[in-house]
Order: sequence, then C-alpha cells, then structure tokens
Amino acid sequence: MDVGVSLPTQIPDLKPRRAIEWAKKAEALGFSSIAVADRLQSNRYECLTALAMAAGVTERVRLITTIMISPLHTSAVYLAKQAATIDHVSNGRLTLGLAVGARADDYELSGANFHRRGRDLDRQIATMRSVWAGEKGVGPTPVQDGGPDILLGGSTPAVFERVARNDGWIAGAGGGAEGFRRGKEQILEAWTKAGRTGTQRFIAVGHFALGPTAREDALRVLTYSYGPERAESMLGGVPMTTEAVAELLESFANEGCDEVILAANSQELEQLDFFAEAVRQSKARA
Repeated sequence: MDVGVSLPTQIPDLKPRRAIEWAKKAEALGFSSIAVADRLQSNRYECLTALAMAAGVTERVRLITTIMISPLHTSAVYLAKQAATIDHVSNGRLTLGLAVGARADDYELSGANFHRRGRDLDRQIATMRSVWAGEKGVGPTPVQDGGPDILLGGSTPAVFERVARNDGWIAGAGGGAEGFRRGKEQILEAWTKAGRTGTQRFIAVGHFALGPTAREDALRVLTYSYGPERAESMLGGVPMTTEAVAELLESFANEGCDEVILAANSQELEQLDFFAEAVRQSKARA
C-alpha cells in the first residue's frame, strides 16, 4: 500500500514558501503522493494552484486533490483546461479527487447552486473528459491518455454509483478500516452491476498529529476547519503517536486500500520525519 501526505494548506497561519519546502521534502522522503484539500471560505490555498506549485518543484511524486469541490467552478471547460495544464507540466502525475461538498456557505460565496451540485458534478465530469479527448478544441492535451483519473469522495449511495462510473473512491479514514471495507464492498457491487471491467483505485484520507504538542496542534487546526464542537469529537480519530499512525496504516492495508494520505496538523517540517518513521514501522511489521 502506498502512503502519501497532504500539503499543510489547512494550517490557518501557513508561512510563506512553507508549502514549497514541504513538497520538496515529501518527495525526498519517498511519499507516494502530495495532496491538497479544498475549501472556499477559509485561508486555504486554492487546490489546483497549490498543485501547480508542487508540480514545479518535484519530479516523481503524484499530485492529487483530496478533494476538490468542483461544482464551485462554474465553467467545466475552464476547469478541464486547468487540470490538463497541471497534468502536462507534471508529465502526467495528476489525479483529480472530486466531491460535491456539504457546506452551503461555500456555494453562496461562489454563486454556484448548492441544491443542484450532484447533477452539476456529473455534467462537469462528462465535459472535462470530452475536453481531454480533444472534442472541443481546448488544450493542452493531457499527458495521461484520456486525462487524469477521476476519483470521488463521499459515502452515500449516489456517490457509490458515481464512483462506479469513474476511476475510484476517496474515503475518510476517520470512519476506520471497517467503514472503509463496507464502502468498498458497495462500490465493487455497483462496479460489477455497471458492467465495468478492470480495477478501481481506493484511497483513504485523514489526519495525524505527532510530537510534544500533538493534541494542541490537532485541536487548533480541527477547530479552525470544523468548529469547536466537531473538533473535540474528531480528536479521538487522530493518531498522535508513531505507533498509532502505523496501526492505522496497517488496518487499511489489510482491507485492500491502495493508498492512505494523511494531513499533518502542524506545518513544521519535522512532522514529515515523524510520519516517515511511522511508515517505516508499519512496513517493518507487514
């Protein structure tokens, strides 16, 4: 199983150039992917811009949105052009993780329709694939044949049906390996029912906090992202020792997850060293 890491763009006071330093070090330490999550009403970097930056300072590591709330973008053609540009400059390293999102305030800010977001997402995907196939005269042509893989985030029956029409699923690691297993079973059933062949890609995403200020860091960042009440309830699902991170990775590997991608709750570069040590422990026990 591969292990990736998110850029620390969820940190509210992210230092200038820290994301660049983070991307370089993540690749040097051998992580499989660099990921960026999306949120409009926040200080987070815009996710495609952040991945374009990461593409320019790395050579090998894959680039993935986990996830991008694509219905906030009102032009699917323009979105396809942005994604194709990143795929081209990165020599085919981009994966798009997409979802509808659950925050009405983001939709109000963007001017997109919150109540139509599922249908808009389906139309966006069809349009982007047609752009990448050269049907609309809009380039550049992606390096990956047919364009970047499209994975979907979420855990509803509608999401599982959408996953079966695309390339894979991004699950929340906070639901645990058992929740991942149940979702995977439903997706594989939908995949077979849809008459699809080949294999899907299964990714789990979550958080970690390591070091002497782990709990304080996690509470601060989760509170900023989700509010105080939800942050407290989420703390129990955040591994805060290298042993706990290793156990989380092992549990998802045992359920056939292809990749786990975790986000640090601190922007300090030593977090990448702590995380890499947890990955080594996990692989040593495999």
